[in-house]
Amino acid sequence: MSENKIHIIGMGDDGLDGVTALAKQLAEQAELLIGPEATLAKIPALKGERLVVGNNLDEVIQRLDQPAIATYLHRLIEDKFAPVSK
Repeated sequence: MSENKIHIIGMGDDGLDGVTALAKQLAEQAELLIGPEATLAKIPALKGERLVVGNNLDEVIQRLDQPAIATYLHRLIEDKFAPVSK
């Protein structure tokens, strides 16, 4: 049985040109790429399936089917989009 791993790669406006060689290789070999539409648009066509993250967190969590990772991603996204208190 193969072990599924999730790699989180931070990417800027320059897409894969701005990441390390290892990060680029991981993206190129990925079975699934998850991210906002604008970010995924900066990645050239690769073999991996794409899942756009927006207001569809339930779909993303269901697709991952790994509660610990799904919970982490949910918190990460909530923190990013939480209103800033003044």
